[in-house]
Amino acid sequence: MRLKKLLILLPIVASSFSITAQITFERQVIACAGSVVSTGGLTFCYTVGETETWTGTQGEFTFTQGFQQPHQAITAAKEAHFDVGYKIYPNPAVSQVQLELTTQTPTELIISLYAMDGMLLAEMSATVVGQESQYLDVSQLPSGSYILSFYDMKKDAFATERLQVAR
Repeated sequence: MRLKKLLILLPIVASSFSITAQITFERQVIACAGSVVSTGGLTFCYTVGETETWTGTQGEFTFTQGFQQPHQAITAAKEAHFDVGYKIYPNPAVSQVQLELTTQTPTELIISLYAMDGMLLAEMSATVVGQESQYLDVSQLPSGSYILSFYDMKKDAFATERLQVAR
């Protein structure tokens, strides 16, 4: 009797696994805007507000892979070491932030300040040799959290820090 029940239940259980294996999920994009542009034999399809999953740069071209793309393939990961020492003070800041930067070799940096929603608020370039200080005016910013980004253009490496502005 038990064997008979087992033989009856086994195909039912096996078919339920094959049914679930046939379910596929389509990618969906939830974005606030987008378009398709074709020029010179190239087609660019983009959305605004889409989550970025990968960005690559070659020469003057930058390519960003997101969820809208038909497939994703990661073939290699490059680990870049950011070797610029930095101190940010005061943090929390009221009107001005001092960025104390230290390098062993001459380094070209792009220093960017972003709002928490990703909006670029300020950007400056600096060539740092040894120890150098840069100053960032935050007197016009409302109280809150911001992201300070340091990008080493030669090594294609970056570091980010949270900056608080308090009034």
